[in-house]
Amino acid sequence: LWKQEVGGRLHLSAPNVFAQAVTIAAYNECEEWLNHVNDYIDDNIAAATRLFQERLPKAIVSPCEGTYLLWVDLRAYCHDPHELETKMRSEIGVFLNEGYQFGEGGAGFERINMACPRSVVIEAITRICEGWRDEYE
Repeated sequence: LWKQEVGGRLHLSAPNVFAQAVTIAAYNECEEWLNHVNDYIDDNIAAATRLFQERLPKAIVSPCEGTYLLWVDLRAYCHDPHELETKMRSEIGVFLNEGYQFGEGGAGFERINMACPRSVVIEAITRICEGWRDEYE
């Protein structure tokens, strides 16, 4: 069944000629582009971290280590992970990956994708900071 699904329907076992050419180019000719993308993501991470430090100082931002996913501990603002999720989505209007989805130790954390336009990062972090700060000032 797996072979039928992956090889048959999804055609992952036999990429077309365009996919082959793009893959070869990506590995052989795109280092400069990749460096620019990594720099952009690093700048997003720095901007998000700075916003949290300035506007929501009890939030703990974990250092990113080889990923574009920012983990933020918001337990100082909300101890119940489901209440955190509800407020983030219903009141603040930001839909993130909830930490509890990754295991018990993730409860109270939010996982935020930094590989997106900076304007989206700034908008989301600003909403989060304003949504929690107003309640706890």
